[in-house]
Amino acid sequence: MGSAEETSGKQALYAESYVKPYVEGAESMCGDDLCFGTRLLDVDEGIYIGEDDYYEVLNYGDYNLSFSLSNNSSTIHDNATLEIMNSSEGGLIDESIAIEGYSFENADGISVFGSNEIYKTPKMNMGRFSQYKGTRGNLMLKPKKTGSSELRFRMVSNSSEIEVGTVSFKCRRGP
Repeated sequence: MGSAEETSGKQALYAESYVKPYVEGAESMCGDDLCFGTRLLDVDEGIYIGEDDYYEVLNYGDYNLSFSLSNNSSTIHDNATLEIMNSSEGGLIDESIAIEGYSFENADGISVFGSNEIYKTPKMNMGRFSQYKGTRGNLMLKPKKTGSSELRFRMVSNSSEIEVGTVSFKCRRGP
């Protein structure tokens, strides 16, 4: 039966279901094709930070950015990759916010991890990213410089680049 709702022998009750990640309190942006959400934890304070246009963070503080991405379209992205990088407004790699570690679970439930300080993740395989399927992950962040910076989430599928979302930060000196 697979993901079909009905076949000649079975009704919708028996169709294969999908788990769609949802993070309570996450800021999300949904379009026709993708839904992208984030939530930022200030690890030192143990509280989640609200986002208006940007997250305000302190230099050398520890932060955990949780994110989720779901496919709302009928397009199947079975060879897609996701890449996340700290960038400046011009799109170049920026070293204002270090990614000190990351975890990523693809649409097939396979996880990858990294623990070196980087400013751009390796390309992460998204699995069979079909309609109503989702991915999720965490980035352990440490702001290093004052000023504005952003994390860009970019998916490549069938040789096409898709801008998934941008998370903006305003970094200021700590106490």
